[in-house]
Amino acid sequence: MSTRTSQTVDLRAFDLVLPSVAGLPEDVLKHHLRNLQPVHRAVRKVLESRDLSRLNWSQFEMLLRGISITFPSIVIPEGQLAEDELIRQMFPNGCYMVCPAGVDLVLLHQAVGQFDAKFYSQDDSWFLKSYGEWLEDGTGAKVERIPTDTIEIFIPDPDDWMLPGSKNTTRTRTIEMMEEFGATLPEDWTCPVPSAEEGTLVAFEYHRQTGKYPLPGYNYVRFRNRCGRGLWLRGGGFGSGGWFVDGWDEGSYGHIGGLRWAVRRGKINATA
Repeated sequence: MSTRTSQTVDLRAFDLVLPSVAGLPEDVLKHHLRNLQPVHRAVRKVLESRDLSRLNWSQFEMLLRGISITFPSIVIPEGQLAEDELIRQMFPNGCYMVCPAGVDLVLLHQAVGQFDAKFYSQDDSWFLKSYGEWLEDGTGAKVERIPTDTIEIFIPDPDDWMLPGSKNTTRTRTIEMMEEFGATLPEDWTCPVPSAEEGTLVAFEYHRQTGKYPLPGYNYVRFRNRCGRGLWLRGGGFGSGGWFVDGWDEGSYGHIGGLRWAVRRGKINATA
């Protein structure tokens, strides 16, 4: 029978954080001796940090003081695609949005409540443990950090986000099929392999606007990722657990395919 009490857990948590708070003013230490709840939040911040050198120490001290931190929301630019746009005429039921610059998976994780969504994976902290900037000498990162650029995104068929026939194909064939679809689109529009940031953001925003779940069930899209070179991040699929972004596949996989979307860069032509 376990003899661990809530007080024991608190003391162990405090022991974990003590090396990190060395040098803090005495009044701060006295404060969280009286109130250990801020310590729990601060400890969680440390334990979730893949690289302590990236930890925001000013935020860490605010947490220790019991100051609530509100993370910034993701601002989706307003606007609609002009009705005379050829792509709108080709796909009259298509869904359009402008993707803002600078959104990464960490920010998406912090802002999931904004979209009434949540992440799910076999390891819920995967993006904190393996997310980083790719370096040739290797950092252990499995997911490459690819923050978004400002781009226009158009989903031709909101009821079916998968490129027909792209499931259970190889990586090379998926790229070819997406390029073939992109060649049928109007000038300046392409069908590139999405980053995890782009794919997740557009799915979350679509869910926020419509309440519908894109890529439900066993439907996953290939996200580009240079870490591991031949391995592709499997993402997508809203289920009871949330939005799934996880897994690594070298070759064909029965439920993973290309995203049927259109992207335009450098020419934001939305009308307010």
